[in-house]
Amino acid sequence: FFFSLKAFSFLVDCSLQTKSVFELYHFDFIDNKRRKVIIMSSTTRCIFDSNIINEETLPEMSNLALSVFASLCGRNRGAFVLDPPDGQTYGCLNLPTSWSEASGITDGIVIQNSDNITKTYAAGNITATQVLNLLDFMNDAVYGSSANVQHDPYACNVNGLTTLDCTLPKSTLSGLKSVTLDGVLSPAPWGMSPPLTSTDFDEMQELGLTTIQIPISQNSMESKQAEIEEILGMAKDAGMTVILQQIPSAMKANKHNDDDIVEVVEVELVDSLTQLALQYTDTVVAISILSSEDIDTVRAAAPDLPMLVSIDAGDLSTLDFSDYSNVYASLEVNHAHVIADIASSTSVEDRSKLFYHESTSCILRSPIEFSQCVHQTPIFISGGFDLSIDDCLFQDTSDFSDYGQCDRFDETVDSPWWHEHRQSFMSRQLFAFEQAQVGWSFSAWKTSSKSSRSISEPSHLLGLAHVAAAGLYPVSNLTGACLNPPPPDFTLGDETLSPTPGPPPDCGNGWWNFTTNECSYWIPPPVPTCAPAPESSGTSPMVAGLVGAAVMGVVVFCTMVYGMGYSRRRISG
Repeated sequence: FFFSLKAFSFLVDCSLQTKSVFELYHFDFIDNKRRKVIIMSSTTRCIFDSNIINEETLPEMSNLALSVFASLCGRNRGAFVLDPPDGQTYGCLNLPTSWSEASGITDGIVIQNSDNITKTYAAGNITATQVLNLLDFMNDAVYGSSANVQHDPYACNVNGLTTLDCTLPKSTLSGLKSVTLDGVLSPAPWGMSPPLTSTDFDEMQELGLTTIQIPISQNSMESKQAEIEEILGMAKDAGMTVILQQIPSAMKANKHNDDDIVEVVEVELVDSLTQLALQYTDTVVAISILSSEDIDTVRAAAPDLPMLVSIDAGDLSTLDFSDYSNVYASLEVNHAHVIADIASSTSVEDRSKLFYHESTSCILRSPIEFSQCVHQTPIFISGGFDLSIDDCLFQDTSDFSDYGQCDRFDETVDSPWWHEHRQSFMSRQLFAFEQAQVGWSFSAWKTSSKSSRSISEPSHLLGLAHVAAAGLYPVSNLTGACLNPPPPDFTLGDETLSPTPGPPPDCGNGWWNFTTNECSYWIPPPVPTCAPAPESSGTSPMVAGLVGAAVMGVVVFCTMVYGMGYSRRRISG
C-alpha cells in the first residue's frame, strides 16, 4: 500500500492480482468512492459481487455476521495471513490494524475484530464504503490463505455474495431460459404429461422462456418421430429454440443386456439426434449427449453444432473440454438425493428441511463460476432445477425408503409459510443458475392436467406451469435474493406466539390509562399534617381517671332510672 496526502484527500492505492486483470484500486475518502483501473491480465481472484452487496444494499442486510462472517471466519480454522507475510497470523478476532486506516477510517477508530465492524457501523461511526473496504480485505486474505483454490469448486463461497473475477470463455450459446418436456414423449416418475398445444408455447413465452429441452430415448426416436417433429414445428411457430437431449434407453437400465449392444444403440441415438438437428437448423440450437466419448461422432457429421455434454458435480474439479470448440458442460443438480436432503417425520422437520435447502441454494453459483473461470467451460443447468425437496414421486416403487417424508404434504397446500419459503427457494436457485453462462432448464412443464393456483400434489413442484400458476415464478427481485439468509421461523410455521403487551407510552408526569387509551394526569393534595395538641391542664392522669369514672357512673345510673323505667321507690324498698 502506498499512502499519500494531497489536496485534502487521503488516498490509498492497492494493487490486486486477478486472472482476468491486474487491478489498481483507488480509494478516495473525500467522496467515499472506490474506483478500479484495469491494467493487465493475471490469476483468478475471489471478490464480493458489487451487484449484490454495495453501498446502497448494505443497510438492507439484516445480519452481516450470519451472511458474511460466519463463512469467512469458519475457513482455515479461522486463521489467515497477509501477502507478503508480516510475521503475524490473524483471524476474525484480531484483524490487522492497518486495514482500518487503509479503508479510510479516521478519528482514531481502529477496527480490531469482525464484531467491531458490525457495531461501529450500526453506531454510525463508519460508512458503508468503509465497511465494504474492510470486507474486501478480509475476503482477499481468507481466499489467499486457503489451499487448492484452483481445484476447489467451492473455494470462492460466501453464501452467494462472492464471485470469481475472470474473463468468461467465448460461447455461441448464452442466457437460455428453458423448460424440459419431461413426460411428454415417454413416462416420467409422475406418468405421462398432458399433450402439448400451441397454448402451452404461448404461456411459456409469457413467462420469458426462450427454449425447450426435449428428452429423447432410442425408443422415442423410433416410435414417436411424428410427435417429435410436431413439437419442433410448434416451437418454430412460437419463435422458441430447441435442445435435443439424449436420455438412456430402457435397455441400458437392464443389467442383463449386453454392454456392447447397449453401446451400439446409444451411438445410433446420438447419430439420429445429430441428423435431426441438421434437419432443423433454424430451430435446434444444440444437442445434449450423455458421454464425452461421443463428441467425435457428432463432429464427424456436424462440425459446428453446439454440444452439451452431461457431467455431475464430481467432474467439476477435473473438467476439460479445451480441445473442442462449441462444447459445453451440461450439469444436473440434485437437492433430493441423499438422506439428509429428504428425511423428515414431523411438521417441524419438514419445514426445517426446506429452510436447509433455502440456506444452501445461493452457494450453487460457486461451482458454476469455478468451471467457467478456471476450466473455461460454460455451464448449462440441464436438470434438477425445481422445488421438490423429497422423493415422494417414487413412494410406490420398490426402491422407495420411507422416512416419514411424504405423510404431511396436505399441510403445505394452503400454508402461507410454505408459499413464502418456496418462493424464497425458487428465487435463490434461480439467482445461482442465472450465473450459468449457457443458461438453465426447469425440470418439467406440466405434470398433470389440473389447473390450480396452489401446489396441490408433489409432482406440481417439478412443473413450471404449476409453479407459475401458484405465484412462485417469475421472480421480482432476483439480485437481492441472496442478500439475506431466510428467516429461521420453521419451528412455529404458520402458528404465532400469543401476543404480549408492549411498554405503554411515556406520559411524563402522568400515567397511561389502559381504559381510556390516553395519558391521565392527577395532582395529589398536600400531604396531611397532624392537628395541634391541646395545651396541658395540669391535672394528673390519676385524677383525670377518677373524674371520668365518676361521670360514667352518673350516666349509667340515670339511664337505668329514666330510660329503663326503674322508680326510686322500688329502689329504695
